[in-house]
Amino acid sequence: MRPTALLAAFVLGFAAWILWPSDEVTLVRSIPRRLAAAFSSGRASTCLDGFAMEYSDTSEGARIDRETIRVALLGRFGGAAGGDLVAKVRDESLDLASYDAESGTAELGFVVVLSRVSPLATEVTPADAIWEIEVAATLRREEDGEWRITRSTHRTVSGARPR
Repeated sequence: MRPTALLAAFVLGFAAWILWPSDEVTLVRSIPRRLAAAFSSGRASTCLDGFAMEYSDTSEGARIDRETIRVALLGRFGGAAGGDLVAKVRDESLDLASYDAESGTAELGFVVVLSRVSPLATEVTPADAIWEIEVAATLRREEDGEWRITRSTHRTVSGARPR
């Protein structure tokens, strides 16, 4: 290989290494989308796996912990109405506010849209949206190496929480 080609390959490789997000950063940014997909497909245990044992959210006057989420998921998916709700994270809203590989912590902001759709629907339209919330989440890498949400706050952007 010629020295200029070798130098070019080195420079391009180094630039890609510096500019390309680390695998952990990509993983952290994917968590909201994975939880939304699990919710939409009715996988309660996969949804719950995204939350740390000590998870808490005290937004909008509510006190939500991991057990509250577990009961809500089981109620939602155990009932006949479980399959009519679809969650979607607005991709453009994903904001990794902080990430510290050494301490294993991260802060992530995103917007979730919950829509009510017919089981026969082939796509979700903006008209189907019933609740849109803005979320600020704190995540931690646990001893098992998995990233989980430890704390979050949310604010209703539009609509209302489904009953």
